[in-house]
Amino acid sequence: MSGEAAIDLWLGRFVEVTLPSHTLDPAQSHRSLVGEVMAAPVDQPFGICFARLQDGRGYSLAARLREVRPELALHAHGAVHEEMLYFLRRSGFRFAHPEARAGSVAQTGDLYQLRALLHPFSAHYQHAAGDEPPQGSGNQRFALGSTRWLPATLSTCLA
Repeated sequence: MSGEAAIDLWLGRFVEVTLPSHTLDPAQSHRSLVGEVMAAPVDQPFGICFARLQDGRGYSLAARLREVRPELALHAHGAVHEEMLYFLRRSGFRFAHPEARAGSVAQTGDLYQLRALLHPFSAHYQHAAGDEPPQGSGNQRFALGSTRWLPATLSTCLA
């Protein structure tokens, strides 16, 4: 099975990955979905489908799942737009599969624009599910004496 274009939200790159075969519906009870994920193999990725742009239940579900299983690779798909990338990363998603739109960052492949969308702020005052550094990325650095992870490009600006 070949991969499809996606965005790695942790590393800020365009990648080819396969959408997971198991998709969670955030309209279902989060308690039952957490149980389903906990019963699955540790390395199994899950997708969360956004039925429409205004539905925030996918963010809540992702944050809840990352609380109980931090290593989980979550994929956001469905009605996913580039304006959502920052919030998807902060709530714990690893990959985004945005809808194809003319002039979007996914279509243009502009890495500078992608990184600006993923990191619009220089620092955060609250911890979030997506703040943990990706394991083995080699791109982690602690800024301003905090224990929060920031990409090396941002932490050097803050030093």
